[in-house]
Amino acid sequence: MLGEASALMASLCWTLGPLIATPVIKEIGSVAFSRSRMVIFVVLLGAAASLFADWSHLTWDASFWAVLSGLIGLSLGDVALFQCYKMIGPRLGSLIYMSAAPFTVILGWALLGEACRCKRCSGGRWRSAALPWPSPEKKKKRRALRPNPAR
Repeated sequence: MLGEASALMASLCWTLGPLIATPVIKEIGSVAFSRSRMVIFVVLLGAAASLFADWSHLTWDASFWAVLSGLIGLSLGDVALFQCYKMIGPRLGSLIYMSAAPFTVILGWALLGEACRCKRCSGGRWRSAALPWPSPEKKKKRRALRPNPAR
């Protein structure tokens, strides 16, 4: 029961996060938002790791890959995602972001030879089936893109 509740809370956070962040991203920009988010993340993660983690098993090799993953995912990936939210909105951006899981499965199968059992992939099939589901969003009037008949 705790696992299901955790999954629902994570889903709620992933739903509310873009809706809350989009106005701030539009105000300060995706790079500044990502940078400030990274500072908060590093401080909180460093505090939690210092209090609760055992550092004796950490190797330099593992640290290198963790830092590289963080630089790619948290820097480049977040800036691109936040720019997406700024340009096309949180609903459509989240819908496109949902395609990350199916792409991960496909790339894992094609590049790494991973096997995906039918029973394990059933959730992914449901998620992939929801991707084309339309996400209605209010259309904003854009006068700059319309031709002016008076000219």
